Amino acid sequence: MFECRPALAGLLQPRPASPAASALVVGEESGFALLQVSAFTGSEGELERIAQHVLGAELPQRVGAPGGCEDRHIFKVGPGQFWIVGPQDARIACLQDAVPRQIGSTVSLSHGRTRLFIDGASSRAVLSGGIALDLHPEVFRPGAYALTDLQHTPVLLHRVSQHRYELYVLRTYAVWVWEWLTDAALPFGFAVAAAAAPQDPPEVRT
Repeated sequence: MFECRPALAGLLQPRPASPAASALVVGEESGFALLQVSAFTGSEGELERIAQHVLGAELPQRVGAPGGCEDRHIFKVGPGQFWIVGPQDARIACLQDAVPRQIGSTVSLSHGRTRLFIDGASSRAVLSGGIALDLHPEVFRPGAYALTDLQHTPVLLHRVSQHRYELYVLRTYAVWVWEWLTDAALPFGFAVAAAAAPQDPPEVRT
């Protein structure tokens, strides 16, 4: 069976933290499933009802509003369109089966996106150098997310906690974004998290 290798496999060399008090940790978070669920025009309410029943959580009503439950995030990325991010488990498979073709579609984006992270007291300062968003803690609170650009490269930025941010980026641009992130973090001091071991690919239903 083919292995699902992280986009930065071979590039992530563990690097100890610098002595700086504000040292950051950067890395790639792999081993997740990303399912895009989309409703056809006029079927948004029915698709949301199905998704909420399967996932056990209400879907966000606007782009940027936090959503999800337990270890699963739900992002609204457009009208009637959502990203479900979490472990590849029975809920993902059940949701893929539960959406009738006449009301919408489900597409696995697990292999098409890379999830990078930056964690530490200076993470906001690093990201502010490349993202034209107001990341002030009173504006972009933990749980918030936004579809934006990092130096003209499209990303979904998710503030997971007080100091941790995750960036979902097209796999094609993962190396470029990684190089920008580590270069921008250099003045603050940072450590590189060890790369995760390759995993079997998540099941994709057609």
